[in-house]
Amino acid sequence: MAKRQYEAILILNPNVTEEELGTVQERVLNQIAVRGGEVSRVDTWGRRRMFYPINHSRDGHYVICHFVADAPAIKLIENNWRITDGLLRHLVVRLGDA
Repeated sequence: MAKRQYEAILILNPNVTEEELGTVQERVLNQIAVRGGEVSRVDTWGRRRMFYPINHSRDGHYVICHFVADAPAIKLIENNWRITDGLLRHLVVRLGDA
């Protein structure tokens, strides 16, 4: 199956220390590699104000991740992200073919 390029926007819990934030980010990105994907770029935007509160938090740590994976892996990655502690929201968008 052909691999495609994706972009993931991740909002991490703002109420954690820098160490815990790094651990959550590493765990989230590791789940891409476990499913056969390759992370090409990670941009950390830092703590930003959200438009509306999520779990009583007005701020969140934003991380933008570009990666390549095949389509069936995306569903598995998103299912794992839904149960990951410290990850408030995520959005995966397909950019194009690799």
